[in-house]
Amino acid sequence: MPTYKTKGIIIKRTNLGEADKILTIFTPNLGKVSAVARGVRKTTSKLGGHLELFCSIDLILAKGRNMDVVTSVQKNYHFKNLCFNLKRTSYAYYVCELVDKFTSDNFRDTRLFNLLFSVLDNINKEISMDGKMDLISNGFKIKLLRILGYAPNIERCSKCNNKSDNNYFSNSLGGVLCKDCLEHDRQSIRMSYVSLKVLNFLGKSSFEKIRRLDIDRKLVKEIENILDLFMRYILDREFKSKRLIYDVARLGIISK
Repeated sequence: MPTYKTKGIIIKRTNLGEADKILTIFTPNLGKVSAVARGVRKTTSKLGGHLELFCSIDLILAKGRNMDVVTSVQKNYHFKNLCFNLKRTSYAYYVCELVDKFTSDNFRDTRLFNLLFSVLDNINKEISMDGKMDLISNGFKIKLLRILGYAPNIERCSKCNNKSDNNYFSNSLGGVLCKDCLEHDRQSIRMSYVSLKVLNFLGKSSFEKIRRLDIDRKLVKEIENILDLFMRYILDREFKSKRLIYDVARLGIISK
């Protein structure tokens, strides 16, 4: 079978049969690909230790009839802290699920691969338990939406195109509405002017700058709620890993 080389980040693993796994890998040059790792769940497998979730890997794949097969793999970067802190793990699951659900097989965009690597790296580094993970997550979400062409309009009213300090967010119109245009979507969510400014900052700034932000916790949650509702509206589905973040915090395993 013909083979090819690539690198990528493992964003999902699914058991197959008694010993195999199906891997979902996001690559910079091929986009999202799925491949079978034969016998990887056996204790004698030489590949198992290199095929962990969230690992950045170099691999060789063999072309298969239905699905390609992993023939060789080597870690090139391991976000090791993601495996030792449940808070980091839950957020890593979340950003990987977003990439998986928002992209189709073989979707290609080097910017998205770089974004995924960067957000995992920052989650891996972050040690604060004071809401920084939420800021990083929100920054990732707005950047993801922009790359994929779903960027919400947050500069001007989506109907009259005027700027206003009194804004609402409309999922159906894909952006903010001023109070004079609220009749066009009565289900719009109230959004403060400060949250618009912060959301704009998150979309344009590096994660390093985002991590240095010190803003009110209620404001962070306001932005998170707006982005989450908008993303659910776009895909018309819930994200399972978001529930994990809430459950871990609720059980008191980590502070959020």
